[in-house]
Amino acid sequence: MTSPRRAAPSRPPFDVPRLTESLLDLGFADVRVVDRTGSTNSDLVAAAGEGAPDLTVLLAEEQVAGRGRLGRTWSAPARSQLIVSVLVRPAVAPDRLGTLPLVTGVALAEAVRGLGVDAALKWPNDLMVGDRKLAGVLVEAVQVTPRPAVVVGFGLNVDLREDELPVPHATSLVLERARAEGDGAGDAAGDAAGDAAGDAAVGVDRQAFTVEVLRRFVDCQRRWRTGDATVDDDYRRLCATLGSEVTVTQPGDRTVRGTALRVTPTGELVVRPAAADPGPAATTHSTAPAAEVTVSAGDVTHLRPATGGPDGGGAGAHAR
Repeated sequence: MTSPRRAAPSRPPFDVPRLTESLLDLGFADVRVVDRTGSTNSDLVAAAGEGAPDLTVLLAEEQVAGRGRLGRTWSAPARSQLIVSVLVRPAVAPDRLGTLPLVTGVALAEAVRGLGVDAALKWPNDLMVGDRKLAGVLVEAVQVTPRPAVVVGFGLNVDLREDELPVPHATSLVLERARAEGDGAGDAAGDAAGDAAGDAAVGVDRQAFTVEVLRRFVDCQRRWRTGDATVDDDYRRLCATLGSEVTVTQPGDRTVRGTALRVTPTGELVVRPAAADPGPAATTHSTAPAAEVTVSAGDVTHLRPATGGPDGGGAGAHAR
């Protein structure tokens, strides 16, 4: 027996006047909403050069040439994602700019967890649910001195269905809410997730969620700019990478495998390399531990999760 064909999900557009009013009330200086664009980050980089003010925010209903780290591209059906870029002109030391993806991740994770989805952060820029990617962050510097101007962009899958996911390890907010409702009920939960976009019980009000994400973004920005250490504490609490056994693939295909220990004040990941297998001819004498490696950029694969995970809830292994 074949399954009935699923109806296309209803994806209403933003109520732009109401959304604009809400975001101005949060402290954004300029709010721009477009139906379709190539890349919101590219648009705001250009706007920065034309003098756009601090906390200019651009949202797109559809993005057709979105850019991720290392030049990766992606796109999705219109109004199925939260696509946002924000221009920030913070009065901070340039070496602190490397923590902007981390701070942005805190805002995303907290907003998603507020909807009952057990999301966690993977250094440096991914929001994960178990081994499935829900959102990514891309930060681009327009200028570093005399005062930084940086575009912070992120894309979060809101109601993509299983058959709309761009890669097998992606997910969406409504799919994860459906899985949570299914409470691990095997195929039944998977079927529920497949129909999630049309189910009011797990659906997401994209406009209200957008306002909540950006409210948290403004709060995290405020704390980050003033050097409030609580935002760093929040990152450590939410990051599934810390304490996990990882492989980090760095530019040039260099890899380091070991335990992720901490993040530096400037955003790098510190890894304690795994001891090499000494082989059958090794003596019983102890050897000095391998020196810690500091990684400024790279793709992380979680090989074994940290004990307890974020909030003690257990971080998902094998994150991509």
